Amino acid sequence: MSSSSIWFTESIEEAVKIVTEKNLILLVYVFDDSEKSKKLDEAFNDEHLVAIVNSKAIALKMQKDSHEANLFGQLYPIHRVPLVYFILQGTVKDFGVEDLSSQDIVEKINKLSPSNDIKAKLEEVKKTRAKQEEKQTKERELKRRQDGKLAQETIQSVEEKQNKIYFEKLKKERKEDEEYKKKIKEQIAKDRAVQMAARKAEKQRLMDEKEKTQSNKEASSQTHSDSHNHCNLNIKQLDGSSVRHSFSSSNRLSEVVEWIDINRTDSDMPYKLFAQFPNRNFDISDEQRTLLDLKLCPSATLIMKPIKNASTAYSPTTGGSWVDYLYSAGNVIYNSVASVTSYLVTPTTAPEPGQRLGGESSSSRQHNVRTLSEAGEDDDSKKRQIYNGNSVNQE
Repeated sequence: MSSSSIWFTESIEEAVKIVTEKNLILLVYVFDDSEKSKKLDEAFNDEHLVAIVNSKAIALKMQKDSHEANLFGQLYPIHRVPLVYFILQGTVKDFGVEDLSSQDIVEKINKLSPSNDIKAKLEEVKKTRAKQEEKQTKERELKRRQDGKLAQETIQSVEEKQNKIYFEKLKKERKEDEEYKKKIKEQIAKDRAVQMAARKAEKQRLMDEKEKTQSNKEASSQTHSDSHNHCNLNIKQLDGSSVRHSFSSSNRLSEVVEWIDINRTDSDMPYKLFAQFPNRNFDISDEQRTLLDLKLCPSATLIMKPIKNASTAYSPTTGGSWVDYLYSAGNVIYNSVASVTSYLVTPTTAPEPGQRLGGESSSSRQHNVRTLSEAGEDDDSKKRQIYNGNSVNQE
């Protein structure tokens, strides 16, 4: 047999597949153009070696530096050439170099080749495993059928219970419907009796209504009058905080100003009062009008607005000076004129006990002086809806 028949001619992947399936030895021969390789080539020409290789191994021949040799060298090192590897199940079991003879190669193959006993044992193991798998499959199928039967019985039992509950519920609903219809009929009869009685009483009610209308009007008028006897004011100070107090509806606005001057907690900065919804600015002539006349009853919110260009004139000083005296004299004259003017414009009423007649107190005059910039402030009050970061919107 020629040496050409000993070498595997297909791809390396196919050779690896065959040796794995048939449990054969993979013989790899790496050669070059040297005399040593030529001598080893003669050893592979032995006919006995060819027969052994064809029955127990797959032989691959690779030239040094070829593509196949480089791929093979990545897995198994090639330190010298020529070189023969004997590989079984992916592991290098033995190797040889240029001094190998044909007889040495045959011995190595016979030594590494799996015996027939091992193959028989493998076949027996396979059969045993197949029997075990068949037995396990039967057991699993039997268990599956038993579980299916149990599940079916459980489902049937649940359905029977549900049907029993459903019929009991249906019977109960029918009974409740009959009772409900009976109650409806009884209620209809009662309603008819009530309607008859109502018709009989309607004529008497209409007659009594006329008599009660007049008395209700009188009571309503008295109640409306009583509800305006007091005025609850919410006063928002310059720093955004609020103070509240209940006044009599007959109190004048000047008394409210005097109360604010005594009880305010923000500062002594001069201010004027205005209200919203609708927007209204109160001037000196309004101070002699009652809270009822100003439509601030039964409750309202007053907002204190600082007077511009007046902070320097009212800033506190450490001691008295001729400027303070001059300012006090001018303030007295101004308030006197304002009081006379208000008295001539607004009808006077008898003061209540404890009320002051005419002008304001000294503290009130000090904090409620109106300046020439007051007219400009009226337009600003409509634009500025917040002060000191606090909303003055009372919605």
